[in-house]
Amino acid sequence: MVHIIKTWQGGAPLLDQRSIQLFEDILSERNITIKQLVLQTGYSRKQIYYDLKKINQWLDENQLPPIVTQRSHGLYIEQIVKERAIKLLSSMKHVDYTLSPEDKVSFILINLFIKPDYLSMHHFIQSMMLSKSTVTSALKEAGEAVRINNVEIGYNRQEGYHFKGHEYDIRNVVMHVVTKMVQQQNGYDLLKKIYEENSPRRSFDSSYVQVQRILWEVEELLDITFVEENMKEQMIFLTFLFLRIEKGNTIRISSDIKHALDQSPFSHTAQKFLRNAGLETAADECVYLTLLLQGINIKEDSQQYQEPNQTLINQLINKIIHEFERMTCLRIPYSSWIKDALYTHLKPAFYRIKYQIPMTNPFVDEIKKEHPDLFHIVKKSLRSLEKQVNQKASDDEIAYVALHFGAFIETQGFTIHRKKGVIICPNGVGTSNMLKYQIENLVPQCDIVQVLSVKEFHHTNLTSIDIVFSTLLINTDKPLIVVNPILTVTDKLRIIQEVDWYMYAASPRQIDSRRIIEAIRPFVSIQDEGGLSQALTKLCLEPLVQMKGRYRPVLNELLTKNRIQIMQRVDSWESAIREAANPLLDSRIIEDRYIDAMIDTVKEIGPYIVIAPRVAIPHARPEKGVNQLGMAMLKLEEPISFSSDQDDKFVNLVIVLAAVDSETHLKALSQLSELLEDEESIEKMIASTTVEDMYHLISAYS
Repeated sequence: MVHIIKTWQGGAPLLDQRSIQLFEDILSERNITIKQLVLQTGYSRKQIYYDLKKINQWLDENQLPPIVTQRSHGLYIEQIVKERAIKLLSSMKHVDYTLSPEDKVSFILINLFIKPDYLSMHHFIQSMMLSKSTVTSALKEAGEAVRINNVEIGYNRQEGYHFKGHEYDIRNVVMHVVTKMVQQQNGYDLLKKIYEENSPRRSFDSSYVQVQRILWEVEELLDITFVEENMKEQMIFLTFLFLRIEKGNTIRISSDIKHALDQSPFSHTAQKFLRNAGLETAADECVYLTLLLQGINIKEDSQQYQEPNQTLINQLINKIIHEFERMTCLRIPYSSWIKDALYTHLKPAFYRIKYQIPMTNPFVDEIKKEHPDLFHIVKKSLRSLEKQVNQKASDDEIAYVALHFGAFIETQGFTIHRKKGVIICPNGVGTSNMLKYQIENLVPQCDIVQVLSVKEFHHTNLTSIDIVFSTLLINTDKPLIVVNPILTVTDKLRIIQEVDWYMYAASPRQIDSRRIIEAIRPFVSIQDEGGLSQALTKLCLEPLVQMKGRYRPVLNELLTKNRIQIMQRVDSWESAIREAANPLLDSRIIEDRYIDAMIDTVKEIGPYIVIAPRVAIPHARPEKGVNQLGMAMLKLEEPISFSSDQDDKFVNLVIVLAAVDSETHLKALSQLSELLEDEESIEKMIASTTVEDMYHLISAYS
């Protein structure tokens, strides 16, 4: 256990970390049952009742009424408790904290980053309050963790434990570690402890505020607004970095990077940082700091400063959007807001990806889980950017871009009058937009009129607002719904329930998985009752969320044998589209007018539907005559040209897509894109002589 422990203000007894987290979970809900807490937290009923007892003791010490259980309603907390408790939680000095295995590794790496002249095993044992064997094991794990970044942890009698490797790589390792710690609860306190142990004459808070002031000046000077959380992460890393530089660990930057950042508007700020640290002669450090500042995510940009790579970034955005359109068969209007949003995001992301500055996205796993097809398609859409900078984009970066495209998809086809709500989200434009449009889709009676950071929230007049959605527990007199930034099925149902209750006093729909389990118990052997309860809850909740077209069929469920045809030749590309679409017309999946719409689209826009050599995917808007989702394929032995003046538009495979919305077909198209990227598979498809052979190849990618 690490000593970052003090008491609550007011002399009340100490609450441990689990009790605090449970208390915050309870405070963030309008009402919640013990059963829901078991599902939500993973704790047993016994653990929850034990923690509730401690919480009520703490409330009593603070002269507040206790949390009580009301039959059939769950836990009840008086409003005064909510208001006072949130303030007390935010004013808490420090909490009991036991280092997780990952925290132990992080603790070691950050200590090595700002280490004094000599760092010994004894230092770690004393500072972390762990046994020698535990510290030895953690050091081994730390060494394995950094090795993938070409960094090693060395030891000798003269220097003690120390980093070995290029300074650029060492900083990337620790930047990633610091960012992850900032994102976890109590991470700030742990970072503060490490800093002040290694710099006893200077407080962490004063050093941090000094960095913060300069970044606020940058915002004002360039008329931009940094994403709050990303700026905070970089400010904390810079606070540690200056301590490292002061101890003589400087960097050497290549001439290529120096030349690339010559015209950066952040160069002046970097110089000011170094002057304040007494390091104004360190030219390479100035370039490195410029690079870090250039890579901070921007929330709002007045375009006051000229981005040196503006033309290139806009060209890359057009290529990314074109590739996304090609793989999803969606059309993004020329004037769409997504282009502006992508430009604002890619201005810093371009530099991060090019120079491999780490970006830690706390939602990447949830995005990959909740939106796997979108993530896969966006990953492929970014290949032009990766080729330009000669670097791979990390999953964290891909997930942020996926949020922008996800927000666009969520907006398709919705024009509904809503009540007014705001979102409090400090995690950036992409995350906020995705959350905004998901909530508007779930509760069409609610119009999200603003997305605010915490700082903006405290200075905004909310008189006309009906409801507040927040990713953080905050104090407000408006109805508050605390949400995860990436919504799961359970999150979506809870939002629907809470909005129904707040707006119309409608009773929430409850799912009793326990009764279902009792009903089936005589007929089955239950191995994991808790797991079955969660699975049943999710299964019962999913129909209530009713996201349009939620089920996404795989490729061979749409391209079935009876929708695949082989023909020798056709007279024109128009005939090719008509012949390919016939199976869908015969099945009443589409109407005649949809075929006309596909042909008209090609005539208006050109042969953009030829998405790969010898492959075309004609399609049109769903409202042009689509009755249900479907696909059909025509293979031509003799290729037909879709353009009279372009030699590369000859097509053998015509795949008609009839989409019902902007999402349901994404899984099948993602799988089709995998097939079409393999030239050998395309050759096999064109060489196939039977429908069975073609279907077998399609199934291999489904």
